[in-house]
Amino acid sequence: MYGAIIAEDEMLVRVGLKSLINWNELGLALLSDASNGQEAFDMYNEYKPDIIITDIKMPKMDGIELMKKIRETDRRVRIIILTCLEEFEMIKKAMELEVDGYIVKLTMTSKEMETVLRRAIGKLKELGVPDKEDSSKSSLHSDEKICEVCKQYFVEFNYNSEEFDKNLDQQGVKLKGKKIAIAVMQIDHYGIFQSKYEKKDGKSPDVSILDLIGEVAKKSHDSYVINLSLSKYMIVFIMEGIVSESRVNDIAGNTILNIRNALKRYFDLSVSFGISSIRNDTRKLDTLYPEAVAALEFRLFSGIGTVNYLNEQANKSTIREKLDKLRVPPPLLDRLGCAGEYKSRVDHFIADGSFLIENVRNFFIHLLQMTALSSQIDKTIFEDLVISYSGIMNECETFDEMYATYEDFIKSAVNRNKERIAFSKGILDAVEYIKRHYSEDITLNHLADLVNLSPNYFSALFKKELNMNFSEYMINYRIERAKELLLGTRLLAYEISQRVGFTDGAYFSRTFKKVTGLSPNEYRKKWLER
Repeated sequence: MYGAIIAEDEMLVRVGLKSLINWNELGLALLSDASNGQEAFDMYNEYKPDIIITDIKMPKMDGIELMKKIRETDRRVRIIILTCLEEFEMIKKAMELEVDGYIVKLTMTSKEMETVLRRAIGKLKELGVPDKEDSSKSSLHSDEKICEVCKQYFVEFNYNSEEFDKNLDQQGVKLKGKKIAIAVMQIDHYGIFQSKYEKKDGKSPDVSILDLIGEVAKKSHDSYVINLSLSKYMIVFIMEGIVSESRVNDIAGNTILNIRNALKRYFDLSVSFGISSIRNDTRKLDTLYPEAVAALEFRLFSGIGTVNYLNEQANKSTIREKLDKLRVPPPLLDRLGCAGEYKSRVDHFIADGSFLIENVRNFFIHLLQMTALSSQIDKTIFEDLVISYSGIMNECETFDEMYATYEDFIKSAVNRNKERIAFSKGILDAVEYIKRHYSEDITLNHLADLVNLSPNYFSALFKKELNMNFSEYMINYRIERAKELLLGTRLLAYEISQRVGFTDGAYFSRTFKKVTGLSPNEYRKKWLER
């Protein structure tokens, strides 16, 4: 296996290269990466790589100087340069230093990159440079082992504290005298984020996310990032030479904020964190991960995009504030005649005192069902509402999202009841037909025929009773159903357009924006992040 290093000062380009290339398939080990030319030269001397991928413009030492210094003693190492379109003069100088190709950063693809790398590997074989089995013994590979040891200890409980200490020591990490803390990161509304990228290019960005978190985290003392699942990551901070715990908290907190900002900038991604306490006694480290998980779970009340600590007094205050809001029945509930039953169910839920996310979500779904069963209005109004809003509730990740969904459910029920009372029989029958068949092609003439009215009279009566004409009502009703699907499912916008009766996805998006002021994706994002 041949070894390679990357020298590039732009973090996103480094992250992109790491995830863009299938290194193992090419028979390459990525030994390390550098953010400037001097660091790259030091890595070259340490690892003696077979291939160097380097930017031309870098701080401390640019790519041309880096290549000159390497070529003074080494003609066998293959060099691939990264460049921008305006750097052709520098490319000419680079070509004189026996480079194997150049890649334009703004347009590079995995196919193009792998083609250039295969050419460089072919040249190595022509020169008789043997591949080395120990190429994989790199700093990156060592970090992977450290991450695996941490996962085995903190998450999977396969080591005791002595075994954990010993395994880390074998990887060159000594815990004695160091302070350790853990953060657990959760991607907010991961399903929606994943759907957006699947629509874009069919690829999952998970590897790029892991690399980006690692890039940011490694700037702060020794820290190791472990991918726990598609939407959850763990960061282990191991800090040396810091006495003050407040200083440790500052460093970890700043690192987490930098990670959050980077993910927002590069992926438009919202993330939440839970942070453990700090330990410097290896016998008590096994409590750190559960602490971080417990802190993360508090985002149910603090909201998405938050950084959460185990602060019992502050957390109790926030929970009390949310529960006080819950105790007061939503104003429209009186119109359904079940405010008393609502208070009884809420009092019982609060007295039970179990506020884990699934318990809270199940309680709100229970409120949907209770409202439908206890309401004094026609029960048929709730036939599809409970199913629809239960789906939305299952996508909610915070208390505020769940409460807002319940309020919207009540509003929908009240509006439907208002329509039923106000309509004449012919219009009521027509509206009920629309609600059952809105995904189909419905014409005014067809509806008029169904309710035994002439098209002209039906059109005039429809506008009089609903204060809008038939076509406006159809559009508004379909848009309302589209809103429910946007918030309650992971369907893409064009799939939703077909389900609600729009045959043209572009027309659906234009119409949705005209009615709501937002595109379908903007509406979904705004509602789920409020």
